[in-house]
Amino acid sequence: MRLVLHHGRELRRIVQPLFLVVNMAAAICEVARASPPEGYEFIEIYVGYADVVSTPRMNDCGQVVYSVGDYASPDSEVFLYDNGVISQITRNSVPDAYPDINDDGLMAWMVCSDGRLEGEVVYLENGRITNLGAGGFPRINGLGHGAWWRVRPPQDCAPYRTLHFYDGDGIIKLTRGKVNDQGFVVNDDDDIVWTRRWFCPEPWTSQILLYRDGQIVRLPASSPQSQMPSINNLGQVAWTGDNRIELWDGDKPEVVTDWGRNPYLNNRGDMYFLRFHDHNRTWQGWLRTADGRFYQITDDPFWNADGDINDDMEICWNSLDLNSRERRIRYMRRIRSGEADFAGDVDLKDYAALAGCLTGPEWVERENPGPQESLCRCRFLDIDHDGDVDLADVALFQNAFDPD
Repeated sequence: MRLVLHHGRELRRIVQPLFLVVNMAAAICEVARASPPEGYEFIEIYVGYADVVSTPRMNDCGQVVYSVGDYASPDSEVFLYDNGVISQITRNSVPDAYPDINDDGLMAWMVCSDGRLEGEVVYLENGRITNLGAGGFPRINGLGHGAWWRVRPPQDCAPYRTLHFYDGDGIIKLTRGKVNDQGFVVNDDDDIVWTRRWFCPEPWTSQILLYRDGQIVRLPASSPQSQMPSINNLGQVAWTGDNRIELWDGDKPEVVTDWGRNPYLNNRGDMYFLRFHDHNRTWQGWLRTADGRFYQITDDPFWNADGDINDDMEICWNSLDLNSRERRIRYMRRIRSGEADFAGDVDLKDYAALAGCLTGPEWVERENPGPQESLCRCRFLDIDHDGDVDLADVALFQNAFDPD
């Protein structure tokens, strides 16, 4: 497998005790034997042999956050991948784990000091760390609002987990009592979906719950063991039950596939999910587009696992090599062809976008909304992958330009 190194631009240091951004070269490998949709390619972000690699989360700027290391170990740290550059976000003596990121580059993760499934939730925004108090496994939306759990010691056969919601002003406790609520996802309307489980009975049972407009409602999942819900800004909710995936759009759920698990939705209605393949006993990644087309995006001896999908239909996910036990994060990204609008050609609209994305003294934030230090949407016009949009990219663009 050919190894390609991308050396990134210089990143500014975050001035904050214990938290540091370190510029690293991203080791990226080509992935073979897969069938991406037209206009996409596969890369791998090398991770290594850590015991735990968190589910990667991504935003519409193509940034990916993840943690490496057991959450009970002080060696667990948070990393950020951005346009070919891997940056270590935390470097300290406490476990930092399970990060999330939104389109503004706001990151949230849990800091756990005693090995429990709960620690403290912290936000990192523009170099500033904010501690939001006790909680675990935070998920955030585009507004910076977040949902996470609080854990109580087990009274019966499992710990109790309650849902807490940060609305930008304060933290609201949305569920109470002897409940086991987990797997929260929150959209930009502050709708939250999650799984409520009952572990003590045999077999265990669950419900899919939705918080919307101040009310908690049970969604009509057909399986008594439904789980792993996802929600998007269209209000669509998908979940797993009996090895099939159901999609709810405000009415009766639709079975979109009777072979699949663990759906992840973007705001267009595209879905990344997993299928177990009996012939080689592996989990493989699949894509279902909003118009109902299916693509098998992995076909290999690895165990491909949970991930995320952004609105450009780029996908990141975990992968485990069953032979070497090497863990990786894989990434299906848009090919840098000179297209900015992905309309199928390189034309005057793309040229206008290129002019706005040229980096230099006149490059202002309005031309590239998104996180500081990130090309965000302009990354698609960084055709040579060197971390900026300059004359070298203009030359490559001219070669692809077709005014007709």
